[in-house]
Amino acid sequence: MQTNTKFSNRLAMLRKNMGETQVTFAAKFSDFMLRKEPFAPVTISSWENGTKIPTATVLLYLCQFLGVSADYLLGLTDDIGDMKGITEGLKKTPDIKIDPRQLKGYSKEPVFVVFTSKKHRSRWGLLDYEKDRIIFTDMILKDIKNSGCEFYTSVPDKELEPGYAKKKPYSMSQLQEQTDKIWVKMLSSDSFIEGKYNGWYRHNEDHSALINTIGLTLPYEGLGISYNAYPSDIR
Repeated sequence: MQTNTKFSNRLAMLRKNMGETQVTFAAKFSDFMLRKEPFAPVTISSWENGTKIPTATVLLYLCQFLGVSADYLLGLTDDIGDMKGITEGLKKTPDIKIDPRQLKGYSKEPVFVVFTSKKHRSRWGLLDYEKDRIIFTDMILKDIKNSGCEFYTSVPDKELEPGYAKKKPYSMSQLQEQTDKIWVKMLSSDSFIEGKYNGWYRHNEDHSALINTIGLTLPYEGLGISYNAYPSDIR
C-alpha cells in the first residue's frame, strides 16, 4: 500500500497543536461532520501511521476542520493556507457568477454550483480545476467544462431560501406534530455542512429523527442546537 508520510505527519502535528488526543480528535471531528457513527480513535491512528487514508469527502472535511488547504495537508505545498478563511470570506462577497473560462483562477477554492438540469441540488463544492472535477461531500462531478452548471463565489439570490425572517422555527412539540414536509436549515456557519444538510425532510418511521430523500438523518435532540425546522410553505 502506497502511503503519504507527509499527510500522516502533518495530520498528527496539527492534531497535537490543537491539544487533542486521538480519542478527543475522533469525537470532535465526528461531531463536526455530523456523523451518525463516530470515527473510532483507531481510525485516526491508522491515518497518522499511514496504514489507511481517508476518502476524498473526509479529506475535504479534515481540511475544513483543521483550517488548512488540501495541498498543505497532502504535502504538495508548504503553504499552510486557510480553508476556513476562504469559506468565511466567500460569505462576505457579492453574488458573483464565475465565467467558465475563468474557473482556473478558483482552483482549490470552494465554489457554489447550480445544476441547471436540476439533476442534483445546488451546493458548495471544492474545485479541482487541474483534474477537471469538483469534490462534493457525497460525490465527485467530472468534466466540469461540459457539465452545463453555473458557478458562483457565493450563494446566488435565486438559491436563497426566503422567509426565515418572517417565519418562526418549530418548537419540539410543533415539529413532532407535523405531517407535511419540513424544511431544515443548519445553524452551522460551515458552508459545506449547510450544502449537505439544508433541505426537505420528513419524520422517520419510528419518529425519532428527521430523514431526507438520500437517507441523511437529524435527531430531534439537535433542534435549535444544530438546526432549525420550518413549515413546508417557507419556500
